[in-house]
Amino acid sequence: MKSVAIIMRTKDRPALLRRALLSVAAQTFTDWHLVIVNHNAPREPVEKLVSETAHIAGKVTLVEHCKPSREAGYQIGINASESTYICMHDDDDTWEPDFLEKTVAYLRNSSPEVYGVVTKVMCVHETMKKGTPIELSRTPFFPEYASISIEQLAAYNVFPPIAFLFRRDALSKVGPYRADIPVLADWDFHLRFALEYDIDVIPEFLANYHIRPESSHLEYANTITREKHLHTYYKNMLLQEAIREDYHSGKIGKGILMLLAAQTHTLDVRSTQILQHRNRIERILHSLFGKR
Repeated sequence: MKSVAIIMRTKDRPALLRRALLSVAAQTFTDWHLVIVNHNAPREPVEKLVSETAHIAGKVTLVEHCKPSREAGYQIGINASESTYICMHDDDDTWEPDFLEKTVAYLRNSSPEVYGVVTKVMCVHETMKKGTPIELSRTPFFPEYASISIEQLAAYNVFPPIAFLFRRDALSKVGPYRADIPVLADWDFHLRFALEYDIDVIPEFLANYHIRPESSHLEYANTITREKHLHTYYKNMLLQEAIREDYHSGKIGKGILMLLAAQTHTLDVRSTQILQHRNRIERILHSLFGKR
């Protein structure tokens, strides 16, 4: 069994997949197995790229994914692998060569309550020209975070999947990635993870989140660009779903945290006001639940 299972979702993006494979092959830590989840696309081009990439022969499993939701690919890849640690590497993102070396070493030496680690992330803004990604600029992704808090994650996804390495045995409590939503399965998973376990931060820019907001080729666009309306719809759906869970359980849980986080993020209130606001809502909800 390998130390790390790398799950890579892809669909008809050979130029980006080639770069992603090179990112994995360049890792200084080599005890990994790559699972490529091919979503409703021809298998032969993926096999060809794998065969042409040095240092990954015999370390790749190709899985066909025919379900409608691309998000299902996360759990499909996990189910097709065995490892101590898991990480996601979509076909349009990249790592620095020492990403796995440093994240694996961190978790191996971390305290028992820490089950996941993220690194700082660089946003790489790029465009496609003649089938080739061309870098335009770089900016830090949420540079202010020095730790991962439930409050932050309840409001928005503060790190992309490319930056996250976690222990596989966390899944027994956290549960699987959702396959019934077309977007935001990573945010949902990250929040559920933080509700169970600590996630630490390595303050080094070891992961690159590539963004193509104005790509002329729709298949190369990021989902936040291609399906912005879906992100808005399903973020609201996840919030409503969590609030209903709290209501029916008679407990203050994830839904109230998400509601408070969304409101405080929108209003940009100070920490003392956040605490007062939260306590006020908790008292109201306690009163309502007590009358049921």
